[in-house]
This record gives sequence, C-alpha cells and structure tokens, in this order.
Amino acid sequence: MLIGKDDLGEIFDQIHNTWIQYRTAVIILCAADCDAICTTKILTSLLGAEMISYQIYPVLSYEHVAHYTDSLQSKIVDGELHSIMMVNCGGIVDLHQMLFVRPLVDKFHSEQQQLKQNKRGRRMRSGNDLDDDDDLDDDEFEEDDDDEDEQVNEEQVARLNEYVTQHMQQIDARLKIYVFDAHRPFNLSNVYDQHKIYLLQGDDEQKMNEFPEIIDADDEEEAAQLSPAQNDENDDVFDDDDDDDDDDDENMHEPMRKKRRLNTASLQPQSGSRVSERGRHIIRIQREQSEYYKLQYYALHSSGIAYLMARSVHKDDNEMLWSAILGLTESFVHEKIDRDRYNQCVTLYCDEVKRRNASSEQEVSYDSRPENIENSSIVTHRNMDHIQFGMEFSFVLLRFWTLYDAMYYSRYIATKLAVWKQSGRENLKYLLAKMALPLNEAQQPYCSMKRAYKQKLAQLFQDNLDQGLDDNLMYGSFTKQHGGHAALSAADMVYAITAVLESDFRVKSNDHFQVMHEMNTNAQQQQQQQPQSTGQQTQVAAAASSAEQQPFFDDNAWQSNFFYGYDVLAKDKPYLLRDAIELAKKRQHEIIDMGIRLIEKRDIHTMTVMRWCKIENYNIFQSPMLLCKLAIFVMDAFRIQTTKAPKHFVLASFNDKSNSYTVVGLPAKREYGDVQKSPFYNAFEEARKRVNATAKIVFFEGHVIQIHKNHFMEWLDNLHERLLSFAF
Repeated sequence: MLIGKDDLGEIFDQIHNTWIQYRTAVIILCAADCDAICTTKILTSLLGAEMISYQIYPVLSYEHVAHYTDSLQSKIVDGELHSIMMVNCGGIVDLHQMLFVRPLVDKFHSEQQQLKQNKRGRRMRSGNDLDDDDDLDDDEFEEDDDDEDEQVNEEQVARLNEYVTQHMQQIDARLKIYVFDAHRPFNLSNVYDQHKIYLLQGDDEQKMNEFPEIIDADDEEEAAQLSPAQNDENDDVFDDDDDDDDDDDENMHEPMRKKRRLNTASLQPQSGSRVSERGRHIIRIQREQSEYYKLQYYALHSSGIAYLMARSVHKDDNEMLWSAILGLTESFVHEKIDRDRYNQCVTLYCDEVKRRNASSEQEVSYDSRPENIENSSIVTHRNMDHIQFGMEFSFVLLRFWTLYDAMYYSRYIATKLAVWKQSGRENLKYLLAKMALPLNEAQQPYCSMKRAYKQKLAQLFQDNLDQGLDDNLMYGSFTKQHGGHAALSAADMVYAITAVLESDFRVKSNDHFQVMHEMNTNAQQQQQQQPQSTGQQTQVAAAASSAEQQPFFDDNAWQSNFFYGYDVLAKDKPYLLRDAIELAKKRQHEIIDMGIRLIEKRDIHTMTVMRWCKIENYNIFQSPMLLCKLAIFVMDAFRIQTTKAPKHFVLASFNDKSNSYTVVGLPAKREYGDVQKSPFYNAFEEARKRVNATAKIVFFEGHVIQIHKNHFMEWLDNLHERLLSFAF
C-alpha cells in the first residue's frame, strides 16, 4: 500500500496506538548505509519521544533479513510482534513471499522430509525382521519410494497450498510492515498489498493509478498455457530484457517482434474470442511490468520521509532536520540523485533551517582542527545546534585537511585536472599560483590558513573557472555546530559515517574518554533491572550486543561499525567523529591512489558498450560502497579524457576467502554528476542465468553482485551482450 506525505502522521499514530494497546517493541531492520542510519536516528528519536520501545537490527543483505524474520516467526504467530520498520531494504522484493510464505514453505518441506525419513526407517526395521528369503534390498525400497513419489506428487502441491493457507491465517492480522526505502522501482506485490505492507514515499512519485496491473496466480498459469514459444530461461517471453542481444538495436529487436507475433497468434482459441481477449490483456500487463522493472533508480532519501513523518506529528527538532539533510547529502555526493533533484530538496530544507534557526544566526568562532574538536570554544546554548546554509566546495573534508590535499584527493579536481599525469599535477599548482595563493599556504592545515585567503577563496576560484573548472565547483549545502564544539558540513559527516561503514575491520576510537564512557555505560546497564527498556540508547546497545552474536560471518566488524556510525551522529560524542574523519581521509586517499594506479597501468579493458576492470590482492575494496566510489572516479576520468560516446563501467574486486569477485556496475553518464537509471539489476541476473554462474547478492543495491571466480569471464561476456541495448 502506498502512503503519501499527507498520511504519514496517521501512520505514526497507528504505530503509537498499537504500542499503547499491546506494548510490543517495534522492530527496525536497517541497511548499513548513511541514509539508513540517519533515518533510523530520526525514527528512534520519534519513538523515544512517545516512550515506545524498539529494537534495531542492522542488515547487509536479504539473507540477514531472512535470518532475523525466521527468528521472529514465533513472535509473529503468537501475536507478540505488531510493527516492523524496514529502512532502505524491502521495497524492491516481494515481502509477503519473503517474510511469510517462504518460511512456511521451508518449514513444510522440512516436516515432509522428516516424515519420509521416519517412514523409511520403520520400513527398514520391518525388513530386517523378515526371513532371508524375503529380505528386501535397498533397490526395492528405492523403487517403492519412487512409485510413491509419483503418486503423491500432485497431492504434494495441494497439501503445500493448504499448509501455507492454514498457517497464514494464524499470523496476527494486526502485524504491519512499514517500509522506508529509497530504492526503486517498488515490487508490485508490495504496492497492491492492502493489509500488512505500507510503502512510505514523497508526493512527487508515482500515484496508485500509474503502476502496472498485477497478474494473479491463475493468470500466470493461463499465460504459461497460452505461450508455448516461451523462452526456457525466463518465464516471461514478453519482457524486452529477456531476448538475445545482437550488435545493434535493429537486429536485437527484430527476433523479439517475431516472437510476439507468434505468441499472440497462439492465443487465438478455437472456442471463442473471450479467452483471446484475456490472453491479449495478460500480454499487455506482462509488457508493462517488463518496462516497469527494466531500470533501477533512487527516489527521495528515506531520512527525508522520516523527517516528514516527525513534522506531521509536530515532533521534529533540529537533530532530526540535520539527519534528513545528511541523508540528502549522501544521496548527492554518492550520485544517487542528480543536481536538479538535490537543489529542489535543498530549497525545501532552507525553509526548514530558517524556521528552526531564526534566533541563532550570529557568527560563531571555533577551532576545527581534528585533534581539537572536543576542545573548541563552547558557544552559547542558543547556538549549540545551529544549522546554517552556505556554498560548499566539491572538495573532500576541506576543514580537516590542507587545501592542496582536499583538492588533489577530491574526485572533481582529480578528474578535471587529470592529476595522474605530471601535467595534471603541474596544472593544480598553476591554478593555485594564478589565484595568487602561495603553495605553502595551500599545503598547511586549512584551519591554519590566513583568514584573508579563506575569506576570498570562493571568489578566487570563481574568477578562474577557465582553468578546467566549471559550475560543479561549488554546491549549496549546510553546516552545523556539532555538540557546541565545531562546525562541520553535511558532506563532512557523510564521509565520516560512510568511512566507518565501509571498513573491513572493527573501528574503535583511540580516545581515553571513550573507555571511561563505555565503563560508565556498562555500569548503568548492570543496574537496570527491567528486561525491556523504553526507546533509548540502552535499547540500541542491547540490540548491538545481540546482533554481534548472530553467526552471519566469521567477522562481525560491520555490525559493530554500524552502531559506531549511529553514535557518530550523537552530539555528545565528538571523539567518535574525530576518529571517523581521520578514517575518511585515509579512505579517500586510497580511492584516488588506486584509481590512478589502475589508469597508469592501463588495467581497464574496453568493449563495445562498456569498460571493465578487476582488482586483485586488495581486500579493502571488498566493500561495495568503497568499490562503487572507486568505480565512479575511474569512469569520470575516462569520460573526461575521451570524446567518444560514454560507456558503462564494471569493476570487480577479488576476494580470496570466498574465491569470488565482488562486482559493481555503473551506467554510462554524459557529464560530471549525471545520474542515469541503472540496467544492471536485470542484466546481472540474466547473464548469471545464461551461464548458470554461482552468484550471490551481498548488498541491497541492484548494481552489486558476487560472482565465483570460475564463472566470471563467461558471465562478463554475457553481461556485455545484455548491455548492448542500453548504449548511448
């Protein structure tokens, strides 16, 4: 069911009323990305304001979602669970099947297998009691079993349907699932669910009457019977994405048109025209669904939806607004949305900032050096949480780096000036010289630069846009006083949180104050006697402890890092932010250095409509987020250096532990910041089916997949064929 902006308040009232009546905790399944963490921060603050208890479960993939929901099945059946929030996960899959039907089917098959084993055991024991002349060998038992399997095969399906229907009736009808997910397109089963699933979205998205119709099970069976020319590799022959690709669009679509004519003719029954019309109707729906699912993209950031919900019930505050701004910024700097969409949201948030910060617009002095965040001058209480709009450079962590390094290690400058070349590095120095900015000033910490240079820095850059720069040099953004200590830009916070989430080791603070804080927190938790607290930080810590016990991987560092990133948002923990910023600088350094290495070594291979590259022996780039940022940098570098048509880019990183490649795919783009809808979700899957490759979805992003080493090259060739229809 779709929920628009005007109904968000009613949804929260529904959650609140459910809590008052049943006192069952709200379960929050949260993806491990910055926007999801910001969304969860808003939701937990909102729930905490009403004293609603909650539990946070971080998830990396739908395997994790299935694991948690399997463990919650008893609570679901017993009516002990009434509200589940899914943050940046769940929107693009059939939740009814994944959360309810699949566990029941697995349980049914497990029970049937156990019954079969018990039956065979009884027969074997009975056979052992017979005389030697009457003994039955194993082959006879096997033949008997095969005969029985053939007899009950049809009954098995009927029993399964009856089993699922019976147990579905036992699931509490009051259970509701609230989905805050920026991934699009939504799964149509979720859209048309009118009882349990609520898809929360902004007002500028598709309306209910704009979605394709959904086909029920009877229609699917009839379509299968009416379509004898069906492709064996895909059940939907009318899906444009499922036809073989040729070298050009004309050749590619011709066989498809012939297939449609053949299948349409086969839908003409001898008994009359009614079924024929129904068959054509099914074909039309299948084609509409094919077009609907063809490309993936991002909608309004989930934290923005959560903030709208908070405002609808008059519970919003500056911290929630800041979290929503961070979610928007994360979508922009990681190229999930384009500049136009970003500017539209910035305009709306400017109004919110003015409304909430009108009385605290005086200038604040601070020391922004990383080592002195917690020792910076304390501002007045009125200005402690002040948010301010301003123009930001497209540099990385400028306030915490030198100007030279912030420029050199930013994707914008590195690609515009081609810093992997000697001439590019000279051009960077020449740009600074032309701006009359001494190199020694640019190479010392930005906070130590002379005020005169910093005040006119923006104007100096604007006057020298002819040196290979353009209007993407700056963009509108926001800064905030972090806990009354230092001002940070929204991008600074995003880079810091993301750096923690994409680390392959457990991030820990080096500050001794953190040790004291953890000791005090542990002592307080030991004093608490109630097993279930209200929605406060202790609930988060409890969820973190339980999550670390889940046997997903040998190393649960990512779960610890999730809660570290969650705590970075806390204004009373500046030491966490300081260490996260230092880690972000290191990560950006590694991205640019690796990108330059790949370009210099000419490790990028060019095909008709895509480029691809694989990385060996660099485990750090197993993180899909880090690998994606590296891919964006390399693709931008090639786009600027060539006048040919842009190409898609596929980047793979080898994991020696799993003997597989983590692969990300990015759609071709025409210019810096250009954001295109992605064909990779379907292309990855179709290529995998064609070669029967061993693959695994390891993230919620449709453009990320894990492919076994032995299948990689064959899969890559088939992927290129699938992408031929998406060339510029």
